[in-house]
Amino acid sequence: MRCNYINMKYCIIVALICLFFATSCKDNTNVLAVVNKHKLKVQDIEPNFLQNIDTAQYVQDWIKQTVLYDLANKNITNKTLIDKQVEEYRKTITIHQYQQQLVTQFTSVTDDEINQFYQQNKDNYTINETVIQGIFVLLPLNKTNQNKFLKLLRQGNWGEEIEDFCLLNAIMFEDFRDTWINSYYITKYLPQTPSILTNNKLYHYTDDNYNYLLYVTNSLTSGNIAPLELVYNSIKQVLTTNKSENLIDSIVNQTILKEKHNNNIKIMSKQ
Repeated sequence: MRCNYINMKYCIIVALICLFFATSCKDNTNVLAVVNKHKLKVQDIEPNFLQNIDTAQYVQDWIKQTVLYDLANKNITNKTLIDKQVEEYRKTITIHQYQQQLVTQFTSVTDDEINQFYQQNKDNYTINETVIQGIFVLLPLNKTNQNKFLKLLRQGNWGEEIEDFCLLNAIMFEDFRDTWINSYYITKYLPQTPSILTNNKLYHYTDDNYNYLLYVTNSLTSGNIAPLELVYNSIKQVLTTNKSENLIDSIVNQTILKEKHNNNIKIMSKQ
């Protein structure tokens, strides 16, 4: 009976030793480097970041920083100041994260609000460059049915036939009839830049190899009021910021009143 007890005790000890070494091996599988008690593990590095770095150099930099940190920790004289700065930094980050959380959860801006703000403030939104809407096509010379295509384009007859032709034959095809863009992003492709861009007009240029076709449906020159589409995102940001600031102020003020009522906020008078 005693023999069986000893054997069982021995087996348990062996099993625990094996478990310890197995766990240790598993823990060290993804370890890239060790400095004293510090370990750099693969999972400590962001996956996307890990794919774009020189791992060997990163490990060397980590070792230097860790050794320097240990040296500083042993020899620094004013740890109280560091602790205070760390606490202030932690406070700042925590507040920022909480504010972002509030904005994400409770702050939204509707299209109606954006449009109303735009109508009330559009005189403050002027453009400082020419913007256009239309179509741009870069087409090799002597393409089949080219004349028919040009006729349809001049007439503004832009059905599926125009789009299909461009997709099959054009080197470049940009349809921005529903989007305002800086004219420079299109005119830079032309052999010469038009002095003025007029609404509902085809600008046609050629060289030894290509037809350059720009049909302008709408244009606005510098100094005009910007279309809503161009300032939509900036207005949304303004309204979101205003709402978030008001929300945070409201929450803080309500919390202050509550804490004062519970006698958790006290202002000590100087004696």
